[in-house]
Amino acid sequence: MIEEAPPQTPIDISRATTGFRYYLVDPAVYPTLAAGVDEARQYPTRHTLRGLPPVDELADAVDGVSKMIQIQTWRFNEADDEMLSGALESGAVVELTQTEWFANQPQEEPFLEVDPDADFE
Repeated sequence: MIEEAPPQTPIDISRATTGFRYYLVDPAVYPTLAAGVDEARQYPTRHTLRGLPPVDELADAVDGVSKMIQIQTWRFNEADDEMLSGALESGAVVELTQTEWFANQPQEEPFLEVDPDADFE
């Protein structure tokens, strides 16, 4: 008998089709997670200073509080998933689909240049 594969979640589908994991992160928690990555991978090394960028280099989310980070899926291992589990359960880190990721990026206001000599009458 052939076993059926379990249904994929939107997150699973996003990971498989894009090759990335997308996250909103509480900036107060991020430095601890980044330090955990550095410790697990024994950074800094001669060639690698850190595993994740500093929190001030992450993009701001549309909520004005969270930071955004996308990481290639191949960079994750079981230890990373375990380290993230508590932050995911508490809501300090939220994994998004690619579509949700783009929806959480602040939209820049279009810049309209006005000719100071224009007559608007």
